[in-house]
Amino acid sequence: MASFSWVWVVASAPKGMPLAASGELLWGMPHWKWPALAIGIVFFALVVWSYTRPDTTAPVRLAAALLKLFAIVLLAVCLLEPMRSGTRPRPQANLLPILVDNSQSMQLKSAADESSRYQQVAGLLEDDSAWRVRLAQDFDVRQYAFDARLESVEDLASLDSEGYVSSMASSLRSLSERFADRPVAGTILFTDGNLTDPPAADFDWSALGFPVYPVLPASDGEVLDLRIADVSVRQTDFESAPMTVKVSFDAVGMPDEKVFVELRDLESGQVVQEQSAVLGDGGEPQAVRFRFRPEKSGVRFYEASVFTENDRDAMEEPTPESVADSKEATLLNNLRIVTIDRKTGPYRILYLAGRPNWEFKFLRRALEEDAEVQMTGLIRIANKEPKFSFRDKGVNDTNPLFAGLGDDEEETAQQYDEPVIIRLPPANVVEPDDVSDGFPESAEELFAYHAVILDDIESDFFSQDQMLLLRRFVGSRGGGLLFLGGQESFAGQHFSETPLGELSPVYPSRAGDDSGPGPFRLVLTREGLLQPW
Repeated sequence: MASFSWVWVVASAPKGMPLAASGELLWGMPHWKWPALAIGIVFFALVVWSYTRPDTTAPVRLAAALLKLFAIVLLAVCLLEPMRSGTRPRPQANLLPILVDNSQSMQLKSAADESSRYQQVAGLLEDDSAWRVRLAQDFDVRQYAFDARLESVEDLASLDSEGYVSSMASSLRSLSERFADRPVAGTILFTDGNLTDPPAADFDWSALGFPVYPVLPASDGEVLDLRIADVSVRQTDFESAPMTVKVSFDAVGMPDEKVFVELRDLESGQVVQEQSAVLGDGGEPQAVRFRFRPEKSGVRFYEASVFTENDRDAMEEPTPESVADSKEATLLNNLRIVTIDRKTGPYRILYLAGRPNWEFKFLRRALEEDAEVQMTGLIRIANKEPKFSFRDKGVNDTNPLFAGLGDDEEETAQQYDEPVIIRLPPANVVEPDDVSDGFPESAEELFAYHAVILDDIESDFFSQDQMLLLRRFVGSRGGGLLFLGGQESFAGQHFSETPLGELSPVYPSRAGDDSGPGPFRLVLTREGLLQPW
């Protein structure tokens, strides 16, 4: 099983100056060195002379002579009173921060390990461990964890390792700023080395003011990992149409392994579909597609997961035991939440035509049996007539030819110079009598529609407020606007200067363009060239 290697820390003074220097040998009586040397020589000569007599055996004489000579040297050294002088840190005077990486990468484990990287660190960080007790005797130990930022913690062994980033470099700089005026002996850093904020190449680590002692995994074996690489959703705006969810996945170190891909409804907890696949030798990305029709409309959440048969229990009902039994480095990347916004119909469309034509006829016929699209038509069958203006004192807003003919005639006179429009409601749909007065003039009435179709209608048909309302309909409401063209649409030198010209998908002729009628050639605009079709 891979383990973490760790190192004892030597105390240091503030800003990197040594506080525990190596010992220095001193002599208390240096003036005795010559007398001691003379006495030693005399005794040395006496011992040599006395043990040169032949009355004892050679081995005994040699051993006794060496012992006496050693005793003479020792006594000579004692006459000089040797002493060792040095310094040591004052207990609790120097800070010693312990930093632990709290990011999700600490949850990884190799195929040969039974515990994750953080579980190995947690075993070393127990409060009653011998090395921590020894450190606490000499240093003021501070405990910190970091993922997105540095924070102080009470118990390092109870971290959750759920951080999304590993800001190791910025955390060390933050620690340096926090203890800028305090003596820091060093920092013990427990990490796997995967940091998300790598410092610049010319960063000076000595500027921190204290040494950093990283504690890294001693070794990592083969890593097995199966993950979801991407999830995409294809859907239409129609509620009855099915949608397609594509789940792409790949693997490392799992050749020829059979995996299962599952799509689950988070609200009901039911499995929508499950498919199986066999991984290749090189772990190339693969994809499966789920085609289904959701039971309800609106925003719904699904969970896509990929797993082997051995990890099925860990994915469906995760427990510490089932997760620990997994051979993968992590199961966090085996899940992905899929959000589906299934909009509800019916979708209302307002069709405004400058004259009766075939397009409206066939489009209305095609939508008669579609319950999700309701199209209301406003068809102009006659242009407005000019209003007489008599230059006298009795000029008013109504046509004087109708003056004095009664209230009904007066009301008719007010509409005398307006175009004649027929309203055609959606077929087989009972709805309120909206847009009965022509094209909407208020946001409440126009914003009730999802799209507007302008067919062969000129810009002079609209008032300035109505054209600005159309621009708000597209920009603020998010509604769709379709121009069908025709001999009236895009015509006139002033069309491009109106809000309709800004909204049109083509560049209309500008004011002052006297090229006149003639052969026309369609040229895609820049926006048109970028369209998928």
